Amino acid sequence: MRAKLVVMAVVTFLTARLVAGAQDAPRRQMPSVTHILMKTAANYRACQTFRAQTEWTRRVADKVFNATLELSAQRPNLFRLSAKGAYFDTEVACDGKELLALRPARMLFTRSPAPKQILGTDILKGIVLPAPATRILALFLEGRWQDRSDPLVQRLHAAEVTGHDPLGDAMTYVLTFDYDVDYTARLCVSDGDWLLRRVALYRKGQPEIVETVVRTSLQPVLATDVFRLTLPNGAIRTAVLPKPEEPEVPVPLSLETVDGRRITLSDLRGSVVLLTFF
Repeated sequence: MRAKLVVMAVVTFLTARLVAGAQDAPRRQMPSVTHILMKTAANYRACQTFRAQTEWTRRVADKVFNATLELSAQRPNLFRLSAKGAYFDTEVACDGKELLALRPARMLFTRSPAPKQILGTDILKGIVLPAPATRILALFLEGRWQDRSDPLVQRLHAAEVTGHDPLGDAMTYVLTFDYDVDYTARLCVSDGDWLLRRVALYRKGQPEIVETVVRTSLQPVLATDVFRLTLPNGAIRTAVLPKPEEPEVPVPLSLETVDGRRITLSDLRGSVVLLTFF
């Protein structure tokens, strides 16, 4: 009887250890932030040529803004960024001789000598761009993901890792970190091919800005005219590119009904007729 009890105790102990090990396994297998960044950055740094297209959305109150961004690069020092469709339309081009940045809507541009190489250069320095995925892609292409002098890089390395989360046809690791004083970022990197898939910025727990990488081309063939930017007639050179103006969203109009209810016009459907009389 005693031997049977001993055997049962041993079996119970081993079962408990196996269950505990199974529960701990996912935590042991979760890669570190540094490992994820290193594997991802290696993809982009190894490219002699690169192209990506992203789709960007921002929700402000009941209004949704949309934009499309295209980013191209060729080493040692060719770079092109085009953002169109929203309130922050921006063109950035480095053709190997000069670096231009243009705000088409305001007809203002900056011009500076081209850097000798993309690697180690902050190409978008001084250009305010509310496009988090594009900024992170530029960091990887520039090889600056370890540059702790950059506040964004510091916050990125302090990220919390979770996963696997499905995103389209990929399973992703999610890096959550403080993007700036206003937003918390959720950065998605696909497991296996180690590509940046999406960066979403949350305010008060709700996604406000979402930029999804819809197409990534490593080592594409790029025409030389991709990196040219023709300035529009009348464009004015400025020392610093101005920030894009924040979108204007009308304050919702609310009304009080005769029975004491308060409604807003955005809650109504169909045609609304307002009668004003004295």
